[in-house]
Amino acid sequence: EGHQAAVATHGYLLWDEGHLYLGARCEEPEMAKVAGQVGKRDAAGIRADDCLELFLARTREGPLYHLIVNVIGTLYDEAERNAPAGWDSGATVRTSVSEAFWEAEIRLPFSALGGTPTSGDRWLGNLCRHRAQGEERSSWSGARDSLLTTDQLGTLAFGETVPTFAW
Repeated sequence: EGHQAAVATHGYLLWDEGHLYLGARCEEPEMAKVAGQVGKRDAAGIRADDCLELFLARTREGPLYHLIVNVIGTLYDEAERNAPAGWDSGATVRTSVSEAFWEAEIRLPFSALGGTPTSGDRWLGNLCRHRAQGEERSSWSGARDSLLTTDQLGTLAFGETVPTFAW
């Protein structure tokens, strides 16, 4: 199977009637090497930066919603592979940097995802981290092949408890 990530990433999902909220902390012992160069929204080069990727799908048939946020808070979003101009998630993003980690917060309206789930609904999802130094890639679901297919996603259950990603 896979291997343990070199440094920890913790993610938390919350939801209310209108939005999905993702909070993530990316532990980083070498903050001086963290890369955040891409400042233009929907720029393809964002994957070369230190970044988080969120994948969501209501069903295996899709669509597959894909958001990338880099360490400086730049957003890339698409609902069709390599076509960010075709979908605007309406997400708001905030990032912060400290001496030992960086954090990202995403507020994503359910209206951009086809509607609000109800308690008990199950969607598909994954949270992935890219570390620019060493080009390390890790993911919550353990995806090993293409991240842009729904068969690589884990199950997200909407309920009364707070879902947590950690690896």
